[in-house]
Amino acid sequence: MGTRPHRTHSTRARPNSASIASDLLLLHQPLSSRFDLTLDAYRALEMLLADGKVRAIGVSNFMPDHLQHLLAKASVVPAVNQIEVHPYFQQRALQRLHVEHGILTQAWSPIGGITSYRGAQKRSFDDPTLLEIGRQHGKSAAQVMLRWHLHEGRSAIPKSTKPARIAENFDVFDF
Repeated sequence: MGTRPHRTHSTRARPNSASIASDLLLLHQPLSSRFDLTLDAYRALEMLLADGKVRAIGVSNFMPDHLQHLLAKASVVPAVNQIEVHPYFQQRALQRLHVEHGILTQAWSPIGGITSYRGAQKRSFDDPTLLEIGRQHGKSAAQVMLRWHLHEGRSAIPKSTKPARIAENFDVFDF
């Protein structure tokens, strides 16, 4: 790719946009059927990083084959791969690949994924092992799972709109 693609966005909409940098910009997921387009999109992120418009770039939902293909072609190793990770879905091979390349694993569904949705047959919140660990430390199953992520060196992004649960999600550093 010898020339830079024409940029079609305008910086006039925000007067100080030239000085604004995002902390992290992620490519949401690969397009397996047209990975060339995924590579083009990632190259655009690399340009934003080189131009100082973002402080770091990463990916989301890249599986091992996607990530290896990207690493073979990219100039910049993604800082983050945001993936679904929880006790029932650990993706160990992918996490090993992250460690090998210095990529932070960020869990976008850290407390059970589909197991936490209403009507699920088996909910991570009801797991006897998690409940027992929580009982021993005065914590909820969700707090145990969040602490597990931190202990394993992952970043975790729990979702909640309830102030009490948000506060509970932060209270995981004392056990």
